[in-house]
Amino acid sequence: MDLLIGIDGGGSKTKCLLSDKGMNIISSSAGGPTNFMAIGMDKAVENAVDVIRKSFSLVDVINSKLVSVVIATAGAGRKNDAFEFGYRVKDKLKNIIAVEEMNVVTDAEAALEGSLDGEAGVIVICGTGSIVFAKDKSGEHFRSGGLGKILGDEGSGYSLGLKGLTLVSKELDGQKISTKLTSVIKNKFNLSDIHQLINHVYKGSPEYADIGIEVINCASDGDEVCLNLINDEITELVNQVYAVSKKINKDDFKIALLGGLIENHNFYKELIKKKLNESFTSIQVIEPINKPEYGALIIAQKAIMNGRV
Repeated sequence: MDLLIGIDGGGSKTKCLLSDKGMNIISSSAGGPTNFMAIGMDKAVENAVDVIRKSFSLVDVINSKLVSVVIATAGAGRKNDAFEFGYRVKDKLKNIIAVEEMNVVTDAEAALEGSLDGEAGVIVICGTGSIVFAKDKSGEHFRSGGLGKILGDEGSGYSLGLKGLTLVSKELDGQKISTKLTSVIKNKFNLSDIHQLINHVYKGSPEYADIGIEVINCASDGDEVCLNLINDEITELVNQVYAVSKKINKDDFKIALLGGLIENHNFYKELIKKKLNESFTSIQVIEPINKPEYGALIIAQKAIMNGRV
């Protein structure tokens, strides 16, 4: 039997789908993280092989072969590392099952393919970090934002948290600003003044993404300062959507919103949807159709259809 595998390799866990060439799902499996940038190459390879092996529980391995495997992971933008990762996984599997094609792609690419079911369009991902990713009708990919915590992950939990903490520091410094977030942060970290905040920030390691959630909570409770901060961040996200819309040369496109910050906080999600619909009159904001691991499976099948396998 000719088989496909699609893998979404996250920083905390990995999800795998096994199917036949017609995309009929045979089994699913899960395992440890496979982001080699976060956990190292050796452990990532070990976890990838393990999750693939688990998926074979319902398959006659001796009479089967993997014609196309796609692993999606955050580190795939580093081409040399991605090639090494894919090569080593394929090499480890050779004693278990024949593998014809192995590709390592970015997690954003798999998320886009899954969310839009292989169609052209745009996705906005907001979690600890953020990125806007798009594909045109020819299959070419484009991105905007997602430059990291230093240059800018606007709209992300990290960015909201960092800028929220800046607002708190201004109020504690006696500046003309008042936000509910200040009392929340003081209670959360047992702080009483600006000096303790400084020590906490520069001598500790604040969980900015967690603070970003507190910013959203305060805004949803009516705090105008936090709401203004969120709206500023959303404006940056919308600008990034505008940038990729010009690259795909399309005004009427589907756009899916995903990532933990959006999926777990409906207030924030609705604000983003509202701003997008105000800014783009012809777009269609949709719920993600499929999960990223299914998106990786779509890419694996397309590799066959394009004659690469």
